[in-house]
This record gives sequence, structure tokens and C-alpha cells, in this order.
Amino acid sequence: MSEAKQAAIDVTGIPLNRREDFADFARELVALAGENMLGLCAYGGWLVGDPCFARQPALSVLVLARADLETLDRIAQRGGRYGRHNISAPLSMTPEYIARSCDAFPLEFLEIQQVHHLVYGRDYFADLKLPAHDLRVQCEREVKSELIQLRHGLLAAHGRHKLLHEVCVAAAVRTARVARGLLHLMGKDVPARACDILAATSQAAGVPLATLSTALGGEERLEFSGFQQCYAEVEAFAAFLDAFGSHTAPAQSAPREQAQ
Repeated sequence: MSEAKQAAIDVTGIPLNRREDFADFARELVALAGENMLGLCAYGGWLVGDPCFARQPALSVLVLARADLETLDRIAQRGGRYGRHNISAPLSMTPEYIARSCDAFPLEFLEIQQVHHLVYGRDYFADLKLPAHDLRVQCEREVKSELIQLRHGLLAAHGRHKLLHEVCVAAAVRTARVARGLLHLMGKDVPARACDILAATSQAAGVPLATLSTALGGEERLEFSGFQQCYAEVEAFAAFLDAFGSHTAPAQSAPREQAQ
């Protein structure tokens, strides 16, 4: 890799305890992808010290000029090395794919847009315009799906109530992602951490989300009564989104400043 390309790698936004490994990862991607590599950004709660994601693998998006399978296969050959350093395989996209998919993945792109650090190349997410109507529809779909997931989790636990804590944690993580979308649609500042997102959403929407926050915080293990409370909170959140959707007109949702 040329000295210029090596100098262009910026890991100042990566947590110190992962910075060296991620820099090695970025340098190897540049060497393997060559001129086909247009950008690399790290994203997700692990970047901002969110305790909910302290053990989460480092997430990233690799932007390529062409979705070349030979390039991806070269990268895959080295994947095990970085997996051992808790770095996940990057999502791979082209600029055209990103531009054409804002209506399909508005929640996913919103998270990347709001919680990311550009490591190399051009930032293809900072200025995305996410359609508000599609974002609202995905929020409603996701939270209604969450009710199905919770009911399935209860059945799959086979009466072992201690297993319900992890079901609640997973529900809280997914609900926080939907809550991020709702805050964005409401024109509110979006906090960086998942627990703070739930707290801000509870205040903005007037729905209780305290038990979901407890699940994220890990202060106590939730069993059946806690599961019931989590379910009631997701149900109330779904009802709010139903009502919110009835008076939300289709519009373009412009990028908002990420709260620090």
C-alpha cells in the first residue's frame, strides 16, 4: 500500500482499545481492494462507548466501485484473523446501491448516518436524504414484528422464565433502533446511547419504556413479570406509532446532527 493511502486512514474516532486492530484491518482492506475501494466507515454503538454494545464486534461498511466477487473473496481469505480481534466482516455496497436503497433500508442507513466514523475515502452516508414516509413505515413494521418475536420467545422458553431476560434484551436493542427512527421523524435530537434513546423517546412520545431500559442496562435479571412489562411497553409503543403514522405525510427526512 502506498504511503499516501496509508496516511489517508483515520482511526481517531475508533475507541482506543480497538484502534490498532481496526487500523490494521483498514490497511489490509485498502491493500486487497485496491482502486476498487472507495470508502470505509465504522458504525454502531461500539463506537460511542455504549455499554450495551461493549462486546459487540466492530461493525463497518466497505464501499466499492464495483461489487466484485473476486475482491470480496480475497478479503474473505483473511476474515478469520480479524474475527479473532472481534471485528465483523464489513457490509459491502456500491454508491449506486446506497443511493437506490434509501427507501428500502431507512432505519439501517439512519443508524450508519448518525453513529459512524469515516476511516478511509469518501463518506457516502453523511448527506443521505432518507424518505420520511418509508422510515415511518419501517418503524411501524419493525415494532409490530417485535411483538411477534416476544410471543415467540415466550413460547420457545418452554416455561424456563430465566431465559426470558435475553429475550427482553434483544427486544430492547431492536426497539431502541426503532426509537431512533421515531425521534428523527419527530425532529428531536437523537442521543448516542441506546438507553438514552429509549429515555428520550419515552419523554417525547409519552410511552413507558423503563423496563426495556432496565433490560439494556443489566441492573437486574428479568423473568416472567419483567417480560410482561417489556411486552406491554412494546405494545404501547406500537400503538403510538400507529397513531403517529395516521397523520404523517410523505416527505424527505434530512440528516440531523447526532447528539454527543
